[in-house]
Amino acid sequence: MQDRCRTDKMVLNVIPLLLAFLIPFGIITSFHDIRYGKIRNKHILVALLYGIFINLAYSFNLSYLGFVAVNASIALMVSFLAWYLTFCTAGDSKLFFAYSFLVPLGIYEYGFINYFPSATIIINTLLPAFAYFFIRLMQITDMEEKKEIFKKTVNFKSLSGIAILLFGFYWGIFNIMGTLGISMTGFMGPIIAILAIYYLAKRSGIDITKAAIILCILRLIFDYQGLMSVSFWVSFAAMITMFTFLVNFVPELGRFMFSQEKKISELREHMMPQEAIARKGKKYVKVPLSKTVDAGNGFLVDYKASGLTKDDIYTLKQLRKDKRLDFETIIVHQTIPFAPLMFAGVLLTVLMSGNAYGFIYNYLF
Repeated sequence: MQDRCRTDKMVLNVIPLLLAFLIPFGIITSFHDIRYGKIRNKHILVALLYGIFINLAYSFNLSYLGFVAVNASIALMVSFLAWYLTFCTAGDSKLFFAYSFLVPLGIYEYGFINYFPSATIIINTLLPAFAYFFIRLMQITDMEEKKEIFKKTVNFKSLSGIAILLFGFYWGIFNIMGTLGISMTGFMGPIIAILAIYYLAKRSGIDITKAAIILCILRLIFDYQGLMSVSFWVSFAAMITMFTFLVNFVPELGRFMFSQEKKISELREHMMPQEAIARKGKKYVKVPLSKTVDAGNGFLVDYKASGLTKDDIYTLKQLRKDKRLDFETIIVHQTIPFAPLMFAGVLLTVLMSGNAYGFIYNYLF
């Protein structure tokens, strides 16, 4: 697929046209995200229209345009899932889809991923951002706080749960993706696995533990030969460590940087609560937030991708006025504008011909 999508001369011709639109588009969407906390639909529409122009300028080849359609379709599906699973806002999801359609596939020379080369934008966006915020988190937390979080997230119960999930589900997902021709190598494997496991655990209604145990038994029956090598167990231990670090340790550590306590009177629309509010007798109390909470079970405020609504805030203020709340403050998640980070990731993708880390590795070695 890559060979049919890329011609050096064609790329050199199209990059000035791409940057002429990409730079002002990235600046405008970043400004609106920082200033107003939203991405305007009209900006996304203009980007999609320009994407049609830039891809046609790159190539009229029907085979290439077919690959563009496949990549855009997968990008749209991933964008929807990321929003649906509350990993990001609707505006950020639409922005990623627009960037995926805007960047011609011939740009992706390094780290080309069949069917979904735009996944490189995710990698180039998330890894530098993750590195920066992780370093900041390590700086602002003391050793006692780090030890407390480590004990909370790295224990037998947590590690065994992750091991069962990975042993069963990662094997199942790997085989399904392989059948579809989608690569699970490099960074794509963990990203796909996290999305799939999160969806099954939080949204599908499936008992994730029982399903994982069944898959583990099937793997022992059908894949026992692959379990005989030392290299498998070394890579499996590394995967458990990585998932524990990414899914448990870092999010807990992030509470020190991205959480703040707000009075009920200070709450604003779209703020992300980090505590659910449940009815207890005639009053309401705060409980640890669970993204699996069903609002029908007496929870007044729960996690939503859109954050607090005007009705949520009005209800809380009224309950506070009526003295039916046992608290005066609520912890909310301090969000960061994601559009500037994605803009930087797209620029890295264009200027370094795809995966920035592949480009650097090729340059050095």
